[in-house]
Amino acid sequence: MATSLTSSRSRGSCSSPSIPLGRSSPILYREGPLDYQPAIECDYGNKAARWISWSNANPGRRYVKCMRDRFSNRCNLFEFVDDPTPPHLAQLIIDLRDAVLSLKKEKQVVCTEKDDLEMARIADYAEMEPLRRALRKKDQMLMEKDELLLHKTTELHVQKKRNVMLFVVLMCFISVVLYRVM
Repeated sequence: MATSLTSSRSRGSCSSPSIPLGRSSPILYREGPLDYQPAIECDYGNKAARWISWSNANPGRRYVKCMRDRFSNRCNLFEFVDDPTPPHLAQLIIDLRDAVLSLKKEKQVVCTEKDDLEMARIADYAEMEPLRRALRKKDQMLMEKDELLLHKTTELHVQKKRNVMLFVVLMCFISVVLYRVM
């Protein structure tokens, strides 16, 4: 069985459809329009394409139609392959078709909203970049000031120890001088 499908979109993708929703099949074909046997030929001797009707009159019925019918050289081949669909199944197929089309439209809306939000996020990111750069610069300046403050604090601590030692030495010297004078 051939596996070519009429759509190349992935199921979870938000990419826009190549064919508007109203003109495409609501369900992906399980086989390509020319992947069937035995071949049915048109008046021109070409293999006719097999499609599925999604109309309210013949939902789910397969039919063959000449590909030339789309162009100016019209071929009149149009033939149903399946028997008419029973009314209860026809209504079920119509309801399911409508539900699928509705979900596809809803998906398009959600995807558009997602794309809009993504564009806004990108714009916000670009708008915030100068602020982020300024913040990084301020952080760098704060780190440099912290290092300078630490260095000054260390210097003051060392200077304080020197002053205390100098005071002790000076007091000792004064004590010795006063002891000799007396």
